[in-house]
Amino acid sequence: MREQLETMHRSLPGVLPHVLGAYNVVMQALELHGLDIECEVIEGTQRDAIMHACGTNALHGIQRTNADKKNAVETMIRNPLVSCDNKGVPWSDRAIARICKVSHPAVAKWRAEIVTGKGDGNQSCVKFIQEPSAVPK
Repeated sequence: MREQLETMHRSLPGVLPHVLGAYNVVMQALELHGLDIECEVIEGTQRDAIMHACGTNALHGIQRTNADKKNAVETMIRNPLVSCDNKGVPWSDRAIARICKVSHPAVAKWRAEIVTGKGDGNQSCVKFIQEPSAVPK
């Protein structure tokens, strides 16, 4: 497993830590304690990984802080890889809320803060030629 993590980390810099959120902790546990860590590997694109990470730990694990939730929403609004749906249309507040597992009024509030406080809330979207990601229903 260590070799798989290291290979994934080298081939997808910035994605694995984004999804795992604890790459160094995992590697230290393997190094220091020789632990076997059960994990689920989900195949997908960098876009899929970022979108998945935006809703991670909403239903289990340590409860997310408001800052964690706002960061996930801001990622969905600002990151050109995920800021638009597969047709190139910026996500609605409700769609972002479903993906990030937050309320749509919270998304509206944070979007307004992002737009008024930091310039354009929707950067240009990246057009995808790959298989579309499914939007949570």
